[in-house]
Amino acid sequence: MKRNGIDFFPFPTINSTALQFVEAKYKLRGVAIYVKILQKIFREEGYYFEISDDIILLFKQEIGVNDNIIPEVINECITRGLFDKSMYDKYSILTSDEIQKEYLNAVRKRKDIELKKEYLLPFAINFLKKAEESKKTAEEIKKTAEELNKGKESKTNKMKSTLINESDNTAVEPPCHSQLINEFKIATNKYVGDVTTIPLGVDMKLLTDKVKNSSFLMKAKNMKLKQCLNYYDKIIAGVYDNDEKTTNTNKANNVVITHTYSKDEMNSFYTNLDEINFDE
Repeated sequence: MKRNGIDFFPFPTINSTALQFVEAKYKLRGVAIYVKILQKIFREEGYYFEISDDIILLFKQEIGVNDNIIPEVINECITRGLFDKSMYDKYSILTSDEIQKEYLNAVRKRKDIELKKEYLLPFAINFLKKAEESKKTAEEIKKTAEELNKGKESKTNKMKSTLINESDNTAVEPPCHSQLINEFKIATNKYVGDVTTIPLGVDMKLLTDKVKNSSFLMKAKNMKLKQCLNYYDKIIAGVYDNDEKTTNTNKANNVVITHTYSKDEMNSFYTNLDEINFDE
C-alpha cells in the first residue's frame, strides 16, 4: 500500500505566540499533545488528521492520557490558529497552511502524491499550480532544445553531404577548411595564424573576395584572418568596400545618407588601424 506520510518534520526551537498560550493554559501537557498530533499528521496522511470521538479515544490510549484534555487542547489550538478552523468545521480535520507547506516541500521530489483537493488550503493550491506551470515550462524548454538540436544536426549533415555539380551531375566534395583558409592567404596575403576552422555561417569564399577587393582592408597591414572573421558581418555588408566613402541606406524611408572622407582622413584611418593590436 502506498504511504503518503513522511518520517521527519521540522519543529522550531522557539515556540510561537499561539503555542505559548497553549502552554500557559495547559502547561507542558498541552505542548506535548500538540506535538503528538503533528507527529500523527506527518506520519500518516502527511498534511491532515481526521478527528472524531472514536479517533480521540484511540489517540488518548496511544499517548497514555485518561482525562478530557485532548479535546480541550485541540479547541485551544484551533482558537489560536495552530489548526485551520474552517477545515475543522467543514471536514473535521486538523491541518494548517504551515503543515501543508512543510509536507509539500518534503515530498516535492516524489514522482506522484495523492492529495484530496477539498482539504487543501490556499497556499497548497498556489504551490501546486506553480509546480504544474514550472513542469509545463520545463517540458516546453526541453522540447524546444530538442527541436533546435535536430535542426543543427540536419544542417551539419547537409554541410557534410556531397555537393552535386549541376552541369554534369558529377559528385564534388566540398572544399575543406584548410583549403579555404589557404586560398584566403594566397588571395589577400594576410596572416592566418592559428586559425584552423571556419565558424558556422561564414562564407569563406565571399569573405576572401570582399577583403581582396577592398583597398581599405588590403592596406591594413595589421588586419589578420582572425580580425576579418571578427568583423565578418561588417565586411560582408560592404562597410569596407572602398576607401572613399561609406554609404548607409534607410530602406524603410528610402533615404540614402552618404559621408565622404578626405584623403587625409583615410590616411589617418590606415595609420591608426596599423597601430591597433587586434589580438587584445
